[in-house]
Amino acid sequence: MNLTRRVSGSTPRRATAALRGAGITLALLGFTGVAVADLVEPVADAASVETPVTLYQGSTLVSGVSFERIELQTPGAGRIDMTLTDGFFPGPLGASSMAIVDGGTVLGVLDRPGTFSFEIASPKALFAYIYGVGSVALSTGTLHVNIVQLVAPPPIPLPPALWALLGGLGIFAWAGRRSQGRAVTKM
Repeated sequence: MNLTRRVSGSTPRRATAALRGAGITLALLGFTGVAVADLVEPVADAASVETPVTLYQGSTLVSGVSFERIELQTPGAGRIDMTLTDGFFPGPLGASSMAIVDGGTVLGVLDRPGTFSFEIASPKALFAYIYGVGSVALSTGTLHVNIVQLVAPPPIPLPPALWALLGGLGIFAWAGRRSQGRAVTKM
């Protein structure tokens, strides 16, 4: 059964009757006082989704005093999230801190467990300095470090896509003219 002929140009009541006659049931849900836009979450554009890149993730057993220097290579511009966590194994740390440095510029500092974020505008070679001191009672502890960068995707180059589109349209135009030329010669 072709529903388009029976439904097109008719009133909503006739269209609903035609759909029911074809075995299609319509269900309407109503919400009072709530806009439909508030019920639907916006879908993120695929081109705007940031990709998380783990720059460093590790755990260190601190015995007495521990100091680490880690070199980080960032893939591009974006936000860097650094997290410092006390593992409480075998006991809590006496002190812990972390700093991220670009040359002589300090970009971010944590002087106790927590999270800190900052932005960079271009790819860089950074250094993370991690310091931990074991507790007085046990003189050992565990320190967890996680450094992640959210990198924006590179822009899609439009000129190559435009040339590909124009090339495809040119092929269609050439094929159309060629078939028209054959039709004329056969008559």
